[in-house]
Amino acid sequence: MSYCTFLAADFDLPEKAWPETECPLEINADTGTIYDGDSDDAYALSAMDDARSFTKKKSAVALCWNYYTEGRARQIIDYIKKALLSYDTVEIWRVWLASPTENLSPSVEARTVPVDQLSPNDMQWIDDADPFSGAYHPHPVYYCLKVVR
Repeated sequence: MSYCTFLAADFDLPEKAWPETECPLEINADTGTIYDGDSDDAYALSAMDDARSFTKKKSAVALCWNYYTEGRARQIIDYIKKALLSYDTVEIWRVWLASPTENLSPSVEARTVPVDQLSPNDMQWIDDADPFSGAYHPHPVYYCLKVVR
């Protein structure tokens, strides 16, 4: 299966389509690097129906990007700040999407941060989180950053 990063809330989160402009995508298998032009808006937020497996929140959008950049993180932070003008909490999750036959027994590492202290470093922490890198391997650790008003 694969890693998934998503935002969850008790209200409908708006989706964001990929930018209309053409972005270069260079994948170098020899060095293990990807380059997409580093455009700040080179990401999408797409409705996610199966988030209830991970959270009790009612709505979720999957964060789709080729990689973290500070500019992209700042745009996601602005998105979360707008959402928290009317609501109390948005969760950011990093999980492993398992097949229904896998019994992984994950644990959850959760942090809480006030929205006025949310920084690109927090977004990078989520993006870098590897559910299978911890001491619990082969049982994954799911990461949750709870952003509160």
